[in-house]
Amino acid sequence: IWKEQDYCRTLSRWNESIDLMELARNQGWQAAATSLTPTSPSKSPFWYDTYSFPFSNEDWFFDHTELVKQQIKLEALRNIAIGGIAVYLYINQHGNPPTDLGTLVVEFLAELPLDPFDRKPLRYRVDGDEWVLYSVGENIDDDGGEVEIGAPGKTVKSIFDWADIV
Repeated sequence: IWKEQDYCRTLSRWNESIDLMELARNQGWQAAATSLTPTSPSKSPFWYDTYSFPFSNEDWFFDHTELVKQQIKLEALRNIAIGGIAVYLYINQHGNPPTDLGTLVVEFLAELPLDPFDRKPLRYRVDGDEWVLYSVGENIDDDGGEVEIGAPGKTVKSIFDWADIV
């Protein structure tokens, strides 16, 4: 019977993760982050539950926050890639980058790629021949597409350590 209870608890926690991902996909990271509450079953203080419920009793296995963050970050990268390809196609046809992303719609894009963190269109900045397409990132602040790290001397391990996802 413990095996079936563990399956049910595991499925319930996966369902929470799926619901959280759907909320983030539909309303953005901020809505998902504010809805995170400690309502998930936490690790039982009883030693025998570790053996009775090996999967559903492990908090690391069901870290909803990290799971949703990773999904949103990957969606941001996907949307940046789609928008970036459209910008490059525009440059190949017209010789210079578009002044705004709206000019890409219809000819190169069906719709503006959204920033999954705030559900607004991705940010785009042009300076002469240079252009930047970016997401506001986890902090939801538009840092202008800058990749500078706030703390001096901080080691950058991935692009997700930047203020914005560029």
